[in-house]
Order: sequence, then C-alpha cells, then structure tokens
Amino acid sequence: MAHFCRIFPVLTLYRIVLLYAVLMLCRVAFALYNLPILGDIEAAELPALIYGGLRFDTISVCYAFGVWILLSLLPLRLREHRLYQAVLFWYYVVVGAICVAINLSDAIYFRYTQKRFTAEELFFADNSNSLQLIFKFAAENLHLVLVGVGLIALLAWGYRRKIAPASMLKGGGTTWQMPPCFASLLCCAWQAYVAD
Repeated sequence: MAHFCRIFPVLTLYRIVLLYAVLMLCRVAFALYNLPILGDIEAAELPALIYGGLRFDTISVCYAFGVWILLSLLPLRLREHRLYQAVLFWYYVVVGAICVAINLSDAIYFRYTQKRFTAEELFFADNSNSLQLIFKFAAENLHLVLVGVGLIALLAWGYRRKIAPASMLKGGGTTWQMPPCFASLLCCAWQAYVAD
C-alpha cells in the first residue's frame, strides 16, 4: 500500500484533491466575507451549492492545471529528475497562488459590486491607479490576505508532504504506471461533467 501511494498517478490525484480542498476553502471564505449580502444559507441549499462549486472547480483545475497534470502523468524517465520535479512544484504553487488570489479578490469585488469577477473586469486593470487600488483593498482586507497566504502555504506544504515518488527506473519498473482505477476515475469525472 505504501508503494501504491507513491506512484506518480496517485500523487497527482492527491495533489488535485488538495487543489479542490483549497478552492472549496476559498469559496467558504467568499461566503463568510459576503454573508451580510448573501443572507443565511439554508441546509437544503448546500448540496446544490457544493455540486455547482465542484463543477466550476473542475473546469478551473482543467484550464489552469491541465499542463501540470499532463506533465505529471507523462511516462517519461525525465520526470524523475530533480529539475523536472522542481518545475512541476513551482508550476503547481504559482498557478495555485494565482487561483487563490483571484478567488479571494472576487470576495472583495463582490462586496462592492454585487457581481462576480469576470473577464470584462480585466479591462479595469488598464487604469493608471490599478496598483494603488490593489494595495488599498489589500490593506483594508488584511484578514483575507492572511487567509490567502495560508492557503498558498497549504498548497506548497501539501505538495511536498514527505511523499517521495517511487522510482520507476529501479527494480525494473515500467515507465508507464497508470493504474486502471485512476484512468477510470478520470473517465468518470469527465462523464459526470459532460452529463450535465
């Protein structure tokens, strides 16, 4: 069992689950920060909200981390090298940090505009005072900045959590170790998304 938890596809799945957990915590921070605007959330509404959030997160993970997932699963001997692993780690942490920053910025943006952050608001960044506004809002919402730093630290810590990938090269291992259960999980996730 210990060896199974150290093969690349299982480690990749663990790290994807960590991403989902961090994105869910961002959603909880959004809801708590905007509770006066959103009002009380009934227990009966939670399953639909969680399901919708998971669907949205699936697309976010596919877009933002698709390259990382592909590079993590490619059956290359190169992926066992330290430099390759460092590139994967930094991709995961930097893109994860961007996702956390955007999600928590959305909580602040929603409070002022009562609408979610979309691509249209990217044109807002063309203003000459955008950087000043970012620092102003960060100073006013220091608690959300600290939550963001904590979530980014969780991503970095969780990625490197004393789990060293098992070598595929030692002991005559094959270069392609994609367990059928992992391939089935990916197919089921895709099918669940396409079905709706």
